[in-house]
Amino acid sequence: MTDTPPPADPASPESAPTREPFRRQQRDDGSPSDRIRPPELPGEAPPETDSLRFPLLALALTSMIVSLLLAWMQADPSVPVAPRQPSAQERLQMPQWIDIPGGRLQQRDPPARFEVAPFRISRTEITVEQFRLFIKYTGYSNPAWTDFPCTGTSTDLSWDRPGYEQADTFPVVCVSARDAMAFAGWLSEQIGQPLRLPTELEWEYAARAGTATRFWWGDEYQERYAECFGCGPRPPQHPTYVGARAPNPFGLLDISGNVREWTCTPFATRGAGSVGSCAPHFDEATNLVLRGGSWQEPQQALELVHRSPFGAWHRNVWTGFRLVAPAQPS
Repeated sequence: MTDTPPPADPASPESAPTREPFRRQQRDDGSPSDRIRPPELPGEAPPETDSLRFPLLALALTSMIVSLLLAWMQADPSVPVAPRQPSAQERLQMPQWIDIPGGRLQQRDPPARFEVAPFRISRTEITVEQFRLFIKYTGYSNPAWTDFPCTGTSTDLSWDRPGYEQADTFPVVCVSARDAMAFAGWLSEQIGQPLRLPTELEWEYAARAGTATRFWWGDEYQERYAECFGCGPRPPQHPTYVGARAPNPFGLLDISGNVREWTCTPFATRGAGSVGSCAPHFDEATNLVLRGGSWQEPQQALELVHRSPFGAWHRNVWTGFRLVAPAQPS
């Protein structure tokens, strides 16, 4: 009878499985690789890689989904995208400024004299192109537009649909004083200066440019300087592009005619002391002074002493605005 050896003790060194010597891995074509892998013990599983595989796969899928979502948001204009800053080319479209020296304004009716500090004022009325940049980068929309629709030749009018064909260089209309100040706030951030509507005093001082006549060019109306309703053989049907006529002595364009302009001054009797101040706030009951006359108004509205009241939240197709800024330090 052959003796059967006793079973190996699992705890003894002789029973432990032996490792094969280290060996080179093979490439797919069977040739040896430069990589050396350790031998595997019998029954030993390969190194665990699932713990890294799934997080990496999830990260790749997340990145792909975000990329697709961003592409969709840029392609669909109805999806709001975070505001950006105007490009260098767009900044060239910003208003140009005229330096107005300080001085005195002599008021004739009633007689009064006002001291005016130096300031800067936009050379032209704010244009459609400039207002469009404001809308583009802020998404601005005034909830009061529903209750205060723009008055014109038809209904459902707005700054970009005024009821006539307009170019980018037309003065923007269908804007309330509240809209104008919202634009001023945005532009202030772009150029780093506080901007606002002019006071009635600043507006008249800049418009007169040192003159004391009925119009800045003299006492007689001349069509080459301003257009108005009933002033020529063919009444105008809409405003025209800014700068279509000669500037006043300070270099301001369209200070008379084209569209009448907002000031920040509350409407009151002349000489009441409010011509040099702004209304503390613009609510629906605030009436502000409008100056300059427009294509929709008679010749009298072009006179430099003419004033019109208009609700700060109201809008029409013959009212626009320009802005003032502090004087540059000398």
